[in-house]
Amino acid sequence: MSGVTRSGAEYYDIHLGFWTNWKYDKVRGATVTMTQESGGLLIAFLAIFIGATGKGLWRVLCLLLHRYFSSAEMKDGVHHQRQLVLRNTETPPAALLQLIMITHAWKGRGGRPFLSNSGIFLLAAVIWGAFSIAGIFSSRVTTQTANEVLLTGKDCNIINAPDNMSVVEWGIVTQPWLSSRATAYLNYAQQCYTNAENSEDCQQYVKPKLPLKVTRDPSCPFDSKMCKVGSLTIDTGFLSSNHDLGINLGPKSEFQIRIVDQCAPLVSQGYRSIHNQTSFPDIPVARYHYGTAKKSNGTLDYIYQVATNFSSRKFDQFDVNRNPKEDYQLGVQRYLARVTDAVRNTNAIELIPELQRTDADTSIYFLSAPGINYVKPVDDAWYSAHTPKIFRTVTGSNITLYGQDEPASALGCIHQAQVCNPNAPEKDRCLPLAGIASGTLQKFPALWANGTAEQEMLAWIQRIFYSRYLFANSIISKAGISSLSARFNAGFEVTGPLPDDQWENEVLRWAGAASTSLQAQFVETAMGSRKQLPDSVVIAPTSDHARKVCQSQRIMSTRYASFSVLGISLIVGIGGIIILLDMFLELLLDYFQRKNVRHNYSRLEWKANSTLQLHRMAHEVAHSGTWSKATDAVPVTLPGEALAAVDITDVKHPIIGSVLGGQRHHGPSRQSTGRTYDEAGKEDEAEKGGIRHSVTGLTDSPPISPLDERDERLR
Repeated sequence: MSGVTRSGAEYYDIHLGFWTNWKYDKVRGATVTMTQESGGLLIAFLAIFIGATGKGLWRVLCLLLHRYFSSAEMKDGVHHQRQLVLRNTETPPAALLQLIMITHAWKGRGGRPFLSNSGIFLLAAVIWGAFSIAGIFSSRVTTQTANEVLLTGKDCNIINAPDNMSVVEWGIVTQPWLSSRATAYLNYAQQCYTNAENSEDCQQYVKPKLPLKVTRDPSCPFDSKMCKVGSLTIDTGFLSSNHDLGINLGPKSEFQIRIVDQCAPLVSQGYRSIHNQTSFPDIPVARYHYGTAKKSNGTLDYIYQVATNFSSRKFDQFDVNRNPKEDYQLGVQRYLARVTDAVRNTNAIELIPELQRTDADTSIYFLSAPGINYVKPVDDAWYSAHTPKIFRTVTGSNITLYGQDEPASALGCIHQAQVCNPNAPEKDRCLPLAGIASGTLQKFPALWANGTAEQEMLAWIQRIFYSRYLFANSIISKAGISSLSARFNAGFEVTGPLPDDQWENEVLRWAGAASTSLQAQFVETAMGSRKQLPDSVVIAPTSDHARKVCQSQRIMSTRYASFSVLGISLIVGIGGIIILLDMFLELLLDYFQRKNVRHNYSRLEWKANSTLQLHRMAHEVAHSGTWSKATDAVPVTLPGEALAAVDITDVKHPIIGSVLGGQRHHGPSRQSTGRTYDEAGKEDEAEKGGIRHSVTGLTDSPPISPLDERDERLR
């Protein structure tokens, strides 16, 4: 079975029914997913069932306690009233109320009523509190996050360039979609990597945000002379494919991945030159010589260039209302780690030795702010702006704003990944940290034995990485200036002040967006992209192992509820046993203890203390009715026989009784049909006047008085 849920503009097909959540073991992970409507009914049933279980447990304990306290010896009123409470109260709160009233009524009349009842006080309070809380939290039988569900993966696919498609065609088809995904990841990072616990919009992935360890280090990720200031390192640590990414393949197929980004602003002195163009002599450009760029007819001795003095203020008749808003410019150059000549040849640039890393992919981000004016000098190492600019206001006064210090500032970053097989021996468990695109992701299926199901599933996961994963470099190149959070406080003419660590804030946001992409790539693969991309650039899985990966993705959904089968089983199983004990324990005790004299007494006292048997005895004392079934659940009289009503002649002492000669009758009890037991526990039956008599209590019967005989004649 499956169901469809909607999140934003996307639809997810959800598996309904039983499945195993491999976040836990096979027993604890047994899960059933249902719609919210069905889940609400189940939760309501469990709450009611838990209440019934608490009531059943209380009745079982009352039976055992009543028999424990049962005694044929004469006891005070507190003892007997406590026995009646144990026999006739159905719930702990009712018992608590009765015991409080008893304790209060007997206060000051000798004895220690509170001490006598304190144990039952405590027991009733504990059971009441425990089962009340259990009922309230019965919904905790859902998975820990209350709505973790499994995708069916029926529309699963990855994006892939056909052999007959050119690079230009590929870009035209996929770049708009990739740019929208990069922007979505940046927005998620902005919202969820700052306050994920309190945002309702951060509940799509199994983890609202992945852990990021941030380290500010004085060292430089390149040659030490290349960095303006110290570096910032962001390390995800070893992320579990199961617990962190929601890939529900089981422990044998679990893998761990670690992403490390390290960034630092780069110096430009000695690596920048000003070039006067022949075609546009009035617009000199700044060129940055951090390496060489490849061209079809040779190489260039720079990898980036930007105009030194261009902004919309260069238009004639400039006016902020008639000209475009000034904005940032952002350029990106990527260099893959030189692990092989084949990879080296894919690079469009060649970095200088001071910036090359063989164990990491390198990115250089060039930030320009033409026409951007800050209200205060900016001391941030990447956004640095101290160039004063004098502007005249409409009132004729002058104000000073500040522009960027140089045409472009460079920020250098390295990107590394590490993959581990947690089931392998420690020495063979992990690949070393290496470049993401050209190193680790190419090799990690080799951590599993050749030809195994795990390796085949990991080969599909490897294709997912290459198909959809956008690490920080890709996020920025696809999203452009949307990746800069400094734009949030930029106006037409004036931009608010920036903190001294703004470049660090940007890097943190990029890392959050890349982490979001790491989570999203598997969800989006299982969901499929046919609605966003043409069929020509998507490929569905062709093997059973690849399809298994597609069918093994967990997400969060507010439209469905997943319940722990173990939790439900424990509640229903233990509760069912308690309810059955409540129903049949008395019969079992009666059966096994029927030949024991002491237990015979406790058995009969339990029956005699029931509400209906107390009612019978009250009427027998009042000479009202001819009763039988004196030890059954329901005693009865002769057919059609009328019983006495409550006598309220004395409003402070109502009784049930007959009225003889206009006076209230309190004679000794006339015994009607029933059974009595002597001290040896044997049955003793007496017949008189054709009517069998028995002791109302459990001792020998007193003689029949003349008043009883007269009443018999009147009857």
